[in-house]
Amino acid sequence: MHPEKIGPYRIIKPIGAGAMGEVFLGEDETLGRQAAIKTLPEEFGNDPVRRQRFMQEAQSASAINHPNACTIYGVGETEEGDAFIAMEYVEGNTLKSLVGNGPLALELTTEFSTQIADALDEAHKVGVVHRDIKSANVIINQRGQAKVLDFGLAKKLDEEEDIDATKMVQTQDGQIIGTPGYMSPEQATGKDVDGRSDIFSLGVMMYEMITGQLPFVGNSLGDTIQKICREAPAAMARFNYELPQELERITMKCLQKDPARRYQSASELVVDLRNFSSMLRGESNESHPAELTQTSMQMVTQPEQSGGTALPSPEEIQQCDILISCSELDNQSFQPGSEGWISRFHRNLKVRVEQLTGDRLKVGFCEMPAGESQLDDTVLNALPEANTMVTVVSPPFAKSKACVDGTEKYWSSMLEESNAGTGMKSIYKVIKTPVDDDQIDADLDAIFGQLLGYDFYDRDPETSRVREFDEAHGEEAAQRYYERIYDLAYEISEHVKQTRKTPYMESGSFSKIRKNIYLAEATADLKEDRERLRREFLELGHIVYPDRSLPTEHAELETAVTDYMGKCDLIIQPVGARYGFVPEGGEESVLMIQNRIARSVAATKSKPRYIWMARDLMVEDDRQKQFVDMLREEPATCDGVELVKDSIENLKELLEQRWKAELDDLQKAVATPVIESSVVIDVPRVYLVYEKRDEEAVEAIEDYLYDQGVEVMVPEFEGAEHDINAIHIQNLTDCDAVLVYYGQSGKAWVDIKVRELTKALGYREGRPIECAAIFIGPPEDRRKERFKSLSVDVLRSEDEELQTELLSQFCVDVKNLKAPGG
Repeated sequence: MHPEKIGPYRIIKPIGAGAMGEVFLGEDETLGRQAAIKTLPEEFGNDPVRRQRFMQEAQSASAINHPNACTIYGVGETEEGDAFIAMEYVEGNTLKSLVGNGPLALELTTEFSTQIADALDEAHKVGVVHRDIKSANVIINQRGQAKVLDFGLAKKLDEEEDIDATKMVQTQDGQIIGTPGYMSPEQATGKDVDGRSDIFSLGVMMYEMITGQLPFVGNSLGDTIQKICREAPAAMARFNYELPQELERITMKCLQKDPARRYQSASELVVDLRNFSSMLRGESNESHPAELTQTSMQMVTQPEQSGGTALPSPEEIQQCDILISCSELDNQSFQPGSEGWISRFHRNLKVRVEQLTGDRLKVGFCEMPAGESQLDDTVLNALPEANTMVTVVSPPFAKSKACVDGTEKYWSSMLEESNAGTGMKSIYKVIKTPVDDDQIDADLDAIFGQLLGYDFYDRDPETSRVREFDEAHGEEAAQRYYERIYDLAYEISEHVKQTRKTPYMESGSFSKIRKNIYLAEATADLKEDRERLRREFLELGHIVYPDRSLPTEHAELETAVTDYMGKCDLIIQPVGARYGFVPEGGEESVLMIQNRIARSVAATKSKPRYIWMARDLMVEDDRQKQFVDMLREEPATCDGVELVKDSIENLKELLEQRWKAELDDLQKAVATPVIESSVVIDVPRVYLVYEKRDEEAVEAIEDYLYDQGVEVMVPEFEGAEHDINAIHIQNLTDCDAVLVYYGQSGKAWVDIKVRELTKALGYREGRPIECAAIFIGPPEDRRKERFKSLSVDVLRSEDEELQTELLSQFCVDVKNLKAPGG
C-alpha cells in the first residue's frame, strides 16, 4: 500500500522504485499541478548524516533553472519524519529506451547532447555536479525535449553488491557515486570530481546514442573500471558508418581519461555541438557570435587579404629556415580560442627541430587561399628563398591553386639549384588527410611521387575510415601524432646539419648522376631497409618507383610494374626471408612477379639489375627457398644482373662507385670537342633566357640577333623536368654570351638567372661568361623601373614595342669575343 499523502501532495499512484527510494505520482491540491515525489528509504532516513546530505543536495539542486533540467519544487518531511523531494513530473520515454532500438539519427544525437550539455552548464554554474549522468536519467518528453533527472540525488548512500550498468556502486577506499558504465576514471577510482566528470559521462551517452552500445562494458565491476581507466573504446565508425569525423572528435574529447584534456566546461562543449549542428544543416558559422569560432576571431584580429587569409610578406618568407605551406581551411578550429591543426603542428615542429639542432630557427607557415585564388607574384617568387618547405597535403590543399603553384615553384627552383651543383634546399610531404588520385593536379602528383610522405592519419582496419592523428581523438592518436612530429623533425634537423657541413657542393655540368630507379617492393622483414634506401635515393635527387602502393589485383599489378620498370634506368630488388603475399587472381608472390617482369625488361631494354640479399639470409619457407635458389643462378643465365650478397651499406657503395665511373665518362665526353665536318664556322652564340609565357614576345629579339650574325640558343619547355634542366645547363656551358629577357617574369626569377651566371663557372671549367645583359621589356611596373645590377648590363625598352636596336652594342661585344685576339 502506498501512502495517501506526502506533505502537501495527494498520492495518485507509485511510478517507480530504486536504490534511492520510491517514486510516486502526486498532485499539489493547492496549485493543482502534478509532481513526482521521491522518498528517502527508511533505513537511510534513520542515519542523520545521510539524511542531512540528502536534504542539502536537494536544496542545492533546486537552484537550477533550465528548460532541460527537471525542476525541483521543494523538499520536506512527512508526518512520520521521512524525507522527500518533489520535482517536475515529466511524461515521455527515457533516452535509454530509445537507444535500445539502435543508434539515433545524427540530428537527434546532436540536439539531445546539446540540450543535456546546456543543462549541465547551468548546474555547474551553481555548483551542482550531477555525478550520475546516464541515458536512464534523461527523459525525452512529448515535445521532443530532453529533461535531465535527479540533479543532486545521485550519491549512493549504501554499499551495493549489484554491478549491473544501471546500478550505483561504492568502494571501501573511497566512495564511488555513479553508474559503472557511465563513470569517469576519477569517479570510478573514488577521487574528487567536478563538472568535467559529468562531461565524461555525457560523452558515454553520446557514444551510446551514436552506436547503440556503451563504450566500456566488462564482465565484472573491476573489469568495467579497468576498461574505463585504461582502455580506449572501440572506434565508433565500426558501428555507424555515417558518423561525421567532427562528431567523432567531439565525443572522443569528452571521453579523454585525463580531465585536463576534456572540455573544461560544458559551455565549451555546447559551442562545438552547435557549430556541428550548423554544419549538418549546411549553415555558415557566421550565424554564431564572433567570439564562438576561431575563424571569426581571426577575421577581427588579422588584416584580410585577397582570398580571405593573411599571408606573410615576401620578406618574412625569405627569412624562413622552414616554411610550412598549407591551405587556410586546414587551420580552422571548432573550439573557441584554441589552436587550429596547422598552428599546433607549426608550434610542435618548431620545438622539436630546435631541440634536435640545438639552434633557434625561423619557422613560419603560409596559409594559402582556398580554391582558384592566385598568389601575388611577389609572394610566389619569394617561396623558393626559404631553405626548407613542408607541404601539408589534404583535400583543401589539392584544390587550392595557390598551394599547387607554390609547391611547383619551390620544386622547380630546387631542381635548378640541384642541377647547378648548389642544391641546399629540401621539401617534405606531410599528409594530414589523404587525397584521391583523381583530385590532385598531375604535375603536383608527379612531384609528390618523388617525396617520402609522413602520414598524420591511419585507417580503421575494419571500416577503412580515415582517422587523423589528433589529441582530440584519444591517447593513442595523440601518441601517433607526436611520433610523426619527431620523425619529420629528425629528418629536417639532419638536413639542416648536413647543409652546415657542406656550404658548397661540387659544381660542374654533371656534378651528380640522377637516375630513375625501380626499387622493388619488399616483404615486411625488409620494410625498414627498403624505406631507408628509398629515402636516401630521393635525397640524392634520384626518382624512385613505384611512387605509390602497387595494386592488389594480379593483372593490374603486372601492368603497373611493367609501366614503372619501363621508365627506369636500373632495377634494384631487395630479397628477404619471406615469400610475401599473392595478389588476387595470381599464383606467384609479388616478389616473383616483379622478378619475372624485371628479367624481361632488362633483357629487351638492356637495363642493369641488382639483386640484393643479406649475407646471413636464412630462409625457412619452402617457396621462398626455391625462389632464392633461382635468383642465385640468374647472374650465370641472364645478362646485366648482379647478385649482391652483402650489407645494404655495401650495396649503396657499389652503386656510388658505378655512378661515379659513369659521371667521369660523361665529364670527359663534355670536355672533348666533337668535329662534325672538316669545316667548322665558329660563330658567336647567345643563350636567350626567358620564361615560356614570354616565348612570343622574344621572337623579335631572336630575329634581330640572327640578322646581326649571332647564333641564338633558347630554353626547352617540353619534356621531363630533368631533361629540361639538362638542356639549360648545356646551353650555359656552350654559349659565349647570355641575354635574359625580363618580361612577364617576377624580379625573383630574374635574380635567380643572374646568380646562375656565376654558378656557370663550374660547368664551363672556370671560363666566365664575359658578356651578359638583361633586356627589360613590357609590361611596365615599379620593380622594373627600379631594377639595377652591378654584375650585368641592363637594357631598358621604354615603349610597348620592343626596341631591338638597343641590342646593337651587345651584338658588337658578342662578335668581338670571336674576333682574333678577342
